[in-house]
Amino acid sequence: MKVDYAPSKAVVVQLAMRALRRVHFDSQLFSLGHTGVNDPRRLRFNVGPGVEAALETTVRDAFVQEFNASKLAHGWIVKKSKPRFWVIEREVPFLIRDEHVPCRVDVVFRRIDAKRPSAFTYPIGPIELKRARHFTPNLATGRPRKGGSNLPAVRADIQNLARLVRAARAGSLVSPNLSKLIPPAGEDKVHPHILIWGKRRGVGGSHESMPRTYVEQAFNGIADVYLHELHVEWCPISWKRAPQGQRDPPTVTAWLWVAYAELKVR
Repeated sequence: MKVDYAPSKAVVVQLAMRALRRVHFDSQLFSLGHTGVNDPRRLRFNVGPGVEAALETTVRDAFVQEFNASKLAHGWIVKKSKPRFWVIEREVPFLIRDEHVPCRVDVVFRRIDAKRPSAFTYPIGPIELKRARHFTPNLATGRPRKGGSNLPAVRADIQNLARLVRAARAGSLVSPNLSKLIPPAGEDKVHPHILIWGKRRGVGGSHESMPRTYVEQAFNGIADVYLHELHVEWCPISWKRAPQGQRDPPTVTAWLWVAYAELKVR
């Protein structure tokens, strides 16, 4: 039996890309006065670093807004003559028994019954959001300084999500209270995901420019945790126009990617 705890992954990754495109455009303001663009009305997707200058919390909030504005949150999907509703919550605390400080997850998907929206009737889908590489803002130049890989933080989030799955299995998850939730046989009460985004320039580059390789490396070496399903979406964000007088299409020089991965715990 399929557990319908979250919307289709192919749809979620599209919403994430829409959020990233909006954040990328809005973050071009970071470069005003430094990249030859002195008028906000002239901003384009291919001017300035954009999403590289954005905070992870900004991307998280944009993702939640895109989800809440979509039809998915309003019973658009109908199965067996019944509309299905989902909610998405930010900064959700998880408290495990005998631990005094709760850990927080960036966002959590919950399918709900319209008559009992606060009840935990269905398995939940916590999601951690992370960028693939660090960038440090540089107000003097308007271009962020490229930092190191964010792979250690991504791995830490995967381990944290796996810990929540194990706590739910053992019945030691105090909050949110999932004690009355009875999933189908062989299924968990918690189905975690991780959403990662990065930028690829040209045709080569480091593993941060290759989402599947990056995600596989993040899972590599974590005991009893494996990558169950992965969806990747691409969007061109920088390009060079053809010389004046030529009708050739622009040449893409950089891509924005987002990877949405579901993890399973043995």
